[in-house]
Amino acid sequence: MSTIKDTKVIEYLDNIYTAGQRAKDLVAQMSLFSRTHKHQEEPISLAPIVKESIKLLSSIIPSGIKISSFIDNDIPDVIADPIQAQQILINLCVNSRDAIGDLGSISISLQTTYQSTKCDACHESFHGDFVNLTIEDNGSGIDPLILPKIFDPFFTTKEVGKGTGMGMSVVHGIVHSCHGHILIRSSYNGTKINILFPVAENTKKSVAVTKTSSPENLTIKGNIIIVDDEELIINFTKELLSLHGATVTTFNRGGDALNYILTHRDEVDLLITDMTMPEMSGGTLSENILKEIPEFPIILCSGYSAEMDKEMSKATGIRKYLIKPVETSELLEVVSEILDSK
Repeated sequence: MSTIKDTKVIEYLDNIYTAGQRAKDLVAQMSLFSRTHKHQEEPISLAPIVKESIKLLSSIIPSGIKISSFIDNDIPDVIADPIQAQQILINLCVNSRDAIGDLGSISISLQTTYQSTKCDACHESFHGDFVNLTIEDNGSGIDPLILPKIFDPFFTTKEVGKGTGMGMSVVHGIVHSCHGHILIRSSYNGTKINILFPVAENTKKSVAVTKTSSPENLTIKGNIIIVDDEELIINFTKELLSLHGATVTTFNRGGDALNYILTHRDEVDLLITDMTMPEMSGGTLSENILKEIPEFPIILCSGYSAEMDKEMSKATGIRKYLIKPVETSELLEVVSEILDSK
């Protein structure tokens, strides 16, 4: 009898956890959709952004889904925000993952093209030279009858309880904020989405490369501890820093991280910790470490917390306070700056 009860408890807890994850994803998507992000009216190179994003996708795409890519040579610069471009690619690949299930394929390509047609998102006619970011999958596809609705906020083709429905509206908002367009073709054999970024005319290539490829080219040397109670965040951050050369050890409990750092103080170069965690918060973890090892480098990441803000963290001795969601380029630059100053 106790075994049956235990199984039921586990089932209920799994349902609660899944619901919590969906709520968290929804809040994150809504923040992006409503964020007043200052658009960078500067040319950028999409190729390095796409390459980095493909590497990072391994932490959120199941191994049964094969990702292939093709990036044309001499891709011209576009007018777009590099962080938003990465968000578009991740968003669309997550949608493909959900449509595929356990086994399938996602193809990502980046090419130049001339288009003269009508946008499937804004329904306006357009023409010109574009850089075409294409994401194609062999998933379940989208019913043609509901295709016109997919860019509406909160609309979803997923089963009840399996999607937040903000993904495509977010993509729509980002693409059109940089004067781009979207083409989509879907059947029951899969979906193909073309994101068209306008080619930047008379651009200075050197400026674009400096702006966008600098974080990707950083080499990070050091032993870094990551503490977060969200497994997805831990895996994503570990993958990101490892790709740039760091040695990364992860913990999902503040107490475990504290014990490890105090017993390996000469081997650890940096701590990156979430603020809100069960048992021991990132603020408490940081304070305990700094009591024993003054000047120990700590990066504290937080959305909102009454316990700790930027000014309080600075007074505590925390080296850097980052507001969630943390952009990958910002994290790489901060980590590199702190380790280089040691």
